[in-house]
Amino acid sequence: KEGGYELAEQAANEMIKAFPETDYALQSRLYLSEEAIKKRDYKTALKHLNLIREVFATQYEAAVALSMLGRIYLDEKKYAQADECFRNILGVKEWKGRLWPEALYGRAEVAKGLGKNDEACAFYERIYVLYSNYKDWTVKAYLGRADVLVRLREYKKAAETLEDMLSKPEFASLPEAAEAQKQLETIKKKL
Repeated sequence: KEGGYELAEQAANEMIKAFPETDYALQSRLYLSEEAIKKRDYKTALKHLNLIREVFATQYEAAVALSMLGRIYLDEKKYAQADECFRNILGVKEWKGRLWPEALYGRAEVAKGLGKNDEACAFYERIYVLYSNYKDWTVKAYLGRADVLVRLREYKKAAETLEDMLSKPEFASLPEAAEAQKQLETIKKKL
């Protein structure tokens, strides 16, 4: 409905005011952070996410906040801060699960942004070797690794990476499969 966001934002702010540093405020802060990120209001998002990270440091939501912080820092090309966020996620074994391949992907993107292409390749490969049950991160990792290999002019390896991805039936229906096929055709012209 019209005005839904404003009402939700008002309710979240009231929850934070009434119940600071509680789980109610935690969920409200996450919501406000997500909405701020959508509007690219990183100042507001950083305020809430850093507070979540500090006050609720041992909870899973702190890992979610770190992931969101990492994505903000990546977008701002603040690679050292982004990498620290993603490394912190990987440093807590209780957070292992969906956030780990996401954090590895973030580290790969940091390495790629810094021109450390071999390191980026290793992170991408680690995702699809160790976390293939997370299809969304697996296909992104295949595409990311192929992209870096093309940058390195290692066209044969890039083609092999995409062929490996396309050989897996579980990825056939995903939109990334069409993208991989298109990239593979382009790469084969360079072989």
